[in-house]
Amino acid sequence: MKSALSNTGFDSICSTKKSRTLVTAIVEKNMKASGGFADRENGSVLVVALVVLALLTIIGIAATQMSESELGMAANWRFQKQAFYAAESANGYVARSPELYDNENMSASTPKTFSSPAGLLGNRQSFDGTVEYLGASAVPRGSGFETGQFKAHRYKMQCNGHGPSGAKATIEIGFYRLGY
Repeated sequence: MKSALSNTGFDSICSTKKSRTLVTAIVEKNMKASGGFADRENGSVLVVALVVLALLTIIGIAATQMSESELGMAANWRFQKQAFYAAESANGYVARSPELYDNENMSASTPKTFSSPAGLLGNRQSFDGTVEYLGASAVPRGSGFETGQFKAHRYKMQCNGHGPSGAKATIEIGFYRLGY
């Protein structure tokens, strides 16, 4: 019965047990003399493990910094939206405050100022702005009013909304009031 090594030609070279032992001893002696393949691999697994660990650490740090940056951007976006909504609420405040655009505000050089009343918005939001008279013109077509009898008094409203962390939004809106 032949062994599995007989196909390699090792059996043909080393036909006896004694010659096999001799060849094995010579190969081991040559490997030790040349530094040996097994001796040169000492610690290589440690080096590979350290390199992989360093790469994973770098990837983890980069992912953490990216997520912190995205959280900051999301917070800034939320603060900016809060400031914008405060400016939008100023628009509604002016619409419900006719004293800002009544007959007393008919001079183009003196705009009226306004600010958010206490308790109207949250403690981290506020608004302010101006309503400026721009002049009178003919009534716009389709308004349902007679052209010669009424005038369209034009105004410009600037609404500033303030949110958390110094966020600010400004809206400018033009509107008109019909009158004599």
